[in-house]
Amino acid sequence: MIQNFFMALVFLACGYSVIFCRLNEGYSRKICHVFAYMLPILLHVLWSARKYDTDSRFPSSVELTWTCWVQFFPFLALVKPIRRKSRFLMVIFRAIDRQKDRPYTLTWMTSQLVGNYVAILIVHSYLASQEDYRRANLAILPMLVNVFGDGLAEPVGIRWGKNKYTTCAVWHNGMFCAGKFERSYEGSACVYFVTLIALVPFYSIFTVSQFTLSVIFLPLTTTLCEAWAPHTWDNPFLTMVCGVFFMLIFETIP
Repeated sequence: MIQNFFMALVFLACGYSVIFCRLNEGYSRKICHVFAYMLPILLHVLWSARKYDTDSRFPSSVELTWTCWVQFFPFLALVKPIRRKSRFLMVIFRAIDRQKDRPYTLTWMTSQLVGNYVAILIVHSYLASQEDYRRANLAILPMLVNVFGDGLAEPVGIRWGKNKYTTCAVWHNGMFCAGKFERSYEGSACVYFVTLIALVPFYSIFTVSQFTLSVIFLPLTTTLCEAWAPHTWDNPFLTMVCGVFFMLIFETIP
């Protein structure tokens, strides 16, 4: 209830700003994006007054599953037949409704949320199964990349992105991998630098060789993944790429 209350406030404020204050839809959507992904973790950390027996404050797979799905269900109230009966819901919907995404705005957003939640749970389950319990905390890293890397990519692209390239959507006009949507190299560079910075707090979890290879290859890998991933569906791909990279590092590099 607390989580969804704050989510509604943020979405309402952003929707109001888009309608009445001419806030760019790309900025509004990314503000909501940051809160949608960070709020479950922040609430868990702030709410918990104790550390786990493993000395890790990252949620367990069960807690993470519960928190993510409880957050997902309120989006069902934004489907067209329901939201058109409420001005309140229409204002909230405007916070995430980009003109270029219509009429797939809600379909793409909710399917991406589901895909990313599943990816997070898979990555977390693998990391939690490792002998070193601290590796479970690495599940935070793809979230940081999604929240701050992908979250900054669009605003940076809108403001400073002069060098553009195109990507497609998972589904568009009745076809898979169709449509043309612009991204910028300047925006994609955010993913590279956020990944690089996000690795630093976790250096003690890696061996020297593992950390060195991660610093060299993981930022490049996530940047290419974000560039090639389908429009509005880059988050699940970024999470799974990070998970596969961790698996290769821990299983093959001493």
